[in-house]
Amino acid sequence: MLDIEALNAQSIGQKLAVEGRKLAVEQEYARKALDIQIRRIELEKQAEISKWKLKAWLAGKDLQSDEVKGYVRDIEATYGMEIKGVKDAAASDDLQRTKQSEIAKGRIVLDHNRQIYDSLKQQAGGVFDAMLTKSQSVFGAIGNAFKTAILTAIKDIVTSRIAAALMQLMGGGRVSFG
Repeated sequence: MLDIEALNAQSIGQKLAVEGRKLAVEQEYARKALDIQIRRIELEKQAEISKWKLKAWLAGKDLQSDEVKGYVRDIEATYGMEIKGVKDAAASDDLQRTKQSEIAKGRIVLDHNRQIYDSLKQQAGGVFDAMLTKSQSVFGAIGNAFKTAILTAIKDIVTSRIAAALMQLMGGGRVSFG
């Protein structure tokens, strides 16, 4: 099985993709568990019907009689309600899993936006400091802030690539970027 937590997602897109994949895996296993539960209930139903028909036959009753058919219908209705209950519970669980996944994705986006905001706030602080100290023009400070922001983004990309290459060289596995 794929260890999703070990993917070590770096970008926001990768982190969102990991959350999406986690949800897909959870839903897949939930569907398999539901199928198994339904199959178990169906087998129990068939065993109950067969047991009742055997008792009726041993008692000398006609298996095509309305009494036997009615009892079989009752058994099927009872097990049908049980299957419906299991399916309803599974649908509710699936909805809950989907909601939790969306909340996790929202947190990822919020954290990413918070990091961007903090970076921009820091750069704006540099511009404000430059305006107060008048050691450089306001437009020069704004230009430096944009230059710093762009250089920081480039630095993050380059250092991430270098770290990934070193990680692979040291046997830590491949690190991919979205």
